[in-house]
Amino acid sequence: MLTIAAAVSLAVGVYDDTLGSHKDDEVKVGWVEGAAIFLAVLVVCFTNAINDYQKELQFQKLNAKKEDRTVKVRRDGNEVEIGVQELNVGDILLIEPGDIVPVDGVFLTGHNMTCDESSATGESDAVKKGSVDEGRDPFILSGAKVLEGVGSMVVVAVGVRSFYGKIMMAMRQGEGA
Repeated sequence: MLTIAAAVSLAVGVYDDTLGSHKDDEVKVGWVEGAAIFLAVLVVCFTNAINDYQKELQFQKLNAKKEDRTVKVRRDGNEVEIGVQELNVGDILLIEPGDIVPVDGVFLTGHNMTCDESSATGESDAVKKGSVDEGRDPFILSGAKVLEGVGSMVVVAVGVRSFYGKIMMAMRQGEGA
């Protein structure tokens, strides 16, 4: 809208300077107002573009940092802290309250484990985890948050093969369609 106003102002100014009442003036300044509006529009557009670009860079850094978290696993009988990108199927993942489970797994051992799986299933109720012998749900989905209890689980799916990974891939394919 402002661009249209600038074009009209520029056209009127040029007309006035060449054919209008100011055609005999020594200094032709009718175009200045329209040019100034165009310049203001360009400055605002350029500033917004730079601002959006900087926000996008910050968002990408934040996402990279989110994916660069560490978890505790038991490998070769030793407790080791590794990055979530290094998790493999068969690893024994040690989980505690506050952890967001990065992979799918099956509950092995633990005490009073409760998870919030609302990010994966949409159910707002906390789910008690445990062994099948205890009559509890042994499957822990990626994206679940451990609310209480401690335990260990065997990793059965990572990356795009995990529940959360499949959702992310479906979303990406939906964006590309």
